[in-house]
Amino acid sequence: MDEQRSVEHAPFRPSDAAPENATATGKVVHLLAQGEAFLLQRRWQDAERLFRHALTQGHADVSIIALLARTLLAQGKLREARELINSQSTATAFTSPAMLLLRAQILLEMGERQDAIVAFQYALAAAPDNGNAHIGLAVALGQDGQSRAAHASAMMAITHGVDHAGSRSVLARSLYEMHRYGDAEAEYRRALKHSPWNIGTHISLAELIWLRTRDVSAALVEVDRALLQLRDSRAMDLRLLRARMLFAAGDREEALEQIEQWIPSNPNHLPLRILAIKLWITIDPARAAQHATHAMQLAPGHTGVIGLYGDAMLAAGHPEIAAHVAQRLLEGNPHDNHAIALRAAAWRLLGDPRHLPFHDYESLVRSCMLDVPDGWSSLPHYLDTLADELRHEHELLAEPLELSVRGGTQVEHRTTETEMPAVRAFPKAVNGALRRYISALGIGDTAWHRRSTGHYRLAGLWSVRLKSQGHHVSHYHGQGWLSSACYVQMPKAVNQGGGQGWLKFGEPGLATRPALGADYYVQPVPGMIVLFPSWMWHGTVPFTGATDEHRLTMAFDAVPAAIP
Repeated sequence: MDEQRSVEHAPFRPSDAAPENATATGKVVHLLAQGEAFLLQRRWQDAERLFRHALTQGHADVSIIALLARTLLAQGKLREARELINSQSTATAFTSPAMLLLRAQILLEMGERQDAIVAFQYALAAAPDNGNAHIGLAVALGQDGQSRAAHASAMMAITHGVDHAGSRSVLARSLYEMHRYGDAEAEYRRALKHSPWNIGTHISLAELIWLRTRDVSAALVEVDRALLQLRDSRAMDLRLLRARMLFAAGDREEALEQIEQWIPSNPNHLPLRILAIKLWITIDPARAAQHATHAMQLAPGHTGVIGLYGDAMLAAGHPEIAAHVAQRLLEGNPHDNHAIALRAAAWRLLGDPRHLPFHDYESLVRSCMLDVPDGWSSLPHYLDTLADELRHEHELLAEPLELSVRGGTQVEHRTTETEMPAVRAFPKAVNGALRRYISALGIGDTAWHRRSTGHYRLAGLWSVRLKSQGHHVSHYHGQGWLSSACYVQMPKAVNQGGGQGWLKFGEPGLATRPALGADYYVQPVPGMIVLFPSWMWHGTVPFTGATDEHRLTMAFDAVPAAIP
């Protein structure tokens, strides 16, 4: 299982690409219609030739430039798309507000959010009342973790007339990141009024209601209402959401029954096959393997499908195939944490000694005590403050869907925005431990070792509060380089023998034949931080405690940072 913490992207509508002041002659209108027809047919090269020819004929309309840029992006030609926008911006001497906005939107679509933020600010300086520029800035700020600024920009967009499902969803996401859950739910509901069958909004609203209520029926009310009216492909998207939520909430039999009912009439629906793999893999690995084989036929080059196929082969008792699949993935991306975790488990099942360096816990798993940040007299003083702050943050009732938490809650934190002093000081508390770990790595033989620059940046920070019987299922972190567990408060059970509440390593997040158990444990101690590679399988042992006892932790991922 990959521990994912994704940031929601607000979609731009096609009209956002052509601001209100863009002009189009009759000739341009004809070119746009012809080009959009090519795009609908996914005839990228024909569309590119048409748009480039139009530009050579002097039709440098913003809409044509926008469509050409997006055609290049669809083909993976990121550098060409950026060069196009930069050259056109230079040609107009940055005087056109429409061109400034287009450049910002393209940078955002390319994932270059820092440059996009600056570009949107330039666009707003040229046209302060442009709502599309405000919502674009809100999206970029949200992706950058600046939820308060994103909220302000989304409000400005709505004030300036950009009031649709996309803008309301961006606003809702910013409210969620600010832990204003009731306000976020209200905005998602407003978004649905604008677009009653928007799949992204339904997903966000249903998951938020689940987190707030732990009531899957309440979470699916709007989904079921939409399903009564939909008869097109969007209905299947909502059915998949419904099955996924039922399964996560414990209604596994109903979820699996529905999945199997839909497959005969939709045998080549890839998302349906992918969900079938994920749901069956812990219950009937052989059936999951059948679905994975079919999915590979549908999308043989899709890395996500390839990875799921490897998981299914491992669970179904074919570690040699799983190892081959993992190696194929690593040849394409040597830093693929899923592939590293999969290969290590497969090698261990096969008795291949190559798995041993990936289980070298003495050198790869390191623990020490947190540093005491300025402003606190001792580590216990700091931990008491931190625990009190976190206690008020965990007001949700359910664990996030498809993450590792069972029987608890998980909350994201933004140290640059929080008003809680101990949370804000947390990066300073872990800095020494991280620097010592990285320094001790030295030069290694693996691609993971070679990623080290001697510097780091935090890439996500969250806290987890588990109640009695709560635990983490075994997982790895797909986007990290180093991962962590930092212990704030522990239940009495961790000191009573039997390993209750302990951190465990080596047990894959799916059943294997024969079963692979954990082969290394760490006993939690308040104030201790444990660091380890993000690709390493890890989870926790359930514990039994009183109703007022909780296992409270902080955790983060770190990635290599450029040398200053």
